[in-house]
Amino acid sequence: MTVLGNWEYWSGVDFAALQSLYEQKHGVRLLINDAAQYRFGDRALQVIGLDDFTAGRPDTSLLKNTASGPVSIIVQHSPGWFETSAAQSFDRRFPLCLAGHTHGGQIALFGLALWTPRGSGSFTAGRYDSPMCPVYVSRGIGTSILPIRLGARPEIAVFTF
Repeated sequence: MTVLGNWEYWSGVDFAALQSLYEQKHGVRLLINDAAQYRFGDRALQVIGLDDFTAGRPDTSLLKNTASGPVSIIVQHSPGWFETSAAQSFDRRFPLCLAGHTHGGQIALFGLALWTPRGSGSFTAGRYDSPMCPVYVSRGIGTSILPIRLGARPEIAVFTF
């Protein structure tokens, strides 16, 4: 499962072709304002993939009818969305929200990011608490603009359910 980021928009990617490539060739579901359910034995998990906040249009209507269903987590590429009034207006708390986008600041000195991209909000990397959910912001493994990372170690986060 994956969601769109800002660069897919800014580079003019054909989303239908990308979705087909992910799903048919690699077996990976691309969620663009969509949800997918996964079963693990007798447990169910719903992953809600919102469109990118920085360059796309997140549709919050997906979040309104989840209270009676399986455990739901939210994936949003740009963590700044969790500070918006749209995100903070929900009266339901989700058990986990996942984001990326920041690359941990990409260049950080003594643990402090010198810069984060637009759409990061006050998030850099790690776990935060928002009114909607605990948010985990992954540093990811890539770079943006400059092909360098310093003081912001790459990571692949693993969560157990």
